[in-house]
Amino acid sequence: MISIVQNVCTEQYLDLKVHVPISNHVLSLQVDFADGTMVITPHAKFGFILLLILLIALVIFIAVRFRLNKWIGISFVLIYVLFLVYAFTQELFCVRSLGMYC
Repeated sequence: MISIVQNVCTEQYLDLKVHVPISNHVLSLQVDFADGTMVITPHAKFGFILLLILLIALVIFIAVRFRLNKWIGISFVLIYVLFLVYAFTQELFCVRSLGMYC
């Protein structure tokens, strides 16, 4: 399976016929995703989490009729800090266990 993905994904051509090499990192993510060892890629997971944070912020603003007070500000800062903790933990996991940056 890895050789098939390597043969197909070593080069990618755009509509303008410009040669764009794909890095080994992207290739290894595609192999893990194709083998089923990775359910969702880390980039997509970050996108879903950011979308969830946006929805939470909108719900909070709608609940307080778009008025920012001390507790709403503290909750937004707390959500931001929690996301940063998740992002740095995910990056450390990728570097230490997978040997690459996600």
